[in-house]
Amino acid sequence: MHGDFEPVNKEEECDMLWGKGTVSAFACVIAYLEDLVFLLLESDKKLFRFPGGNVDPTSETFKDGVFREVVEEVGIVINTDSLQFVRGFLKDDETNDLGGHLMVFYSYDIQEGWRAASEQERIDVFKSKGDEVTLERRFVSAELDPKINRIKFSPETMVSPMHIIALRGWLRNQNRRRIDLSPIGAA
Repeated sequence: MHGDFEPVNKEEECDMLWGKGTVSAFACVIAYLEDLVFLLLESDKKLFRFPGGNVDPTSETFKDGVFREVVEEVGIVINTDSLQFVRGFLKDDETNDLGGHLMVFYSYDIQEGWRAASEQERIDVFKSKGDEVTLERRFVSAELDPKINRIKFSPETMVSPMHIIALRGWLRNQNRRRIDLSPIGAA
């Protein structure tokens, strides 16, 4: 258990929870290129995070949500077939009409392919969402300290706790100890 969140270690389990209609969902992507990972900071928030957002239960899969959010927030189109499941986190939430909230993390190697989103693709995404958020760019590096099982950021950067846990697990699975994190804003 990580705080109030319970790990969900298989994509099929996340799909099953989502299919029951008993949770709201948020899907994110650890998009990386060799030793670079992209992070975003919304103008009205204080914590950096991976590209991602709420998934529409009426028309989207988790991967569809990641695709849409990457077009919206990063301005690129990715191949969703190359998304790799990292981990999910489930939280009971009494304030949520559905009773719970599910965060699902994927990874994506940019070398698997990308292209700049067309103006029409970006317009279509923003029409469906209805607003646009200003995103900040910042370059930081991160190192996993195995002694204390923590990620150290340099310069010090506030990153969402669930995103740090997902990044830590992903680094371990990739047998990496250090990675440079490259926050980017919308194109």
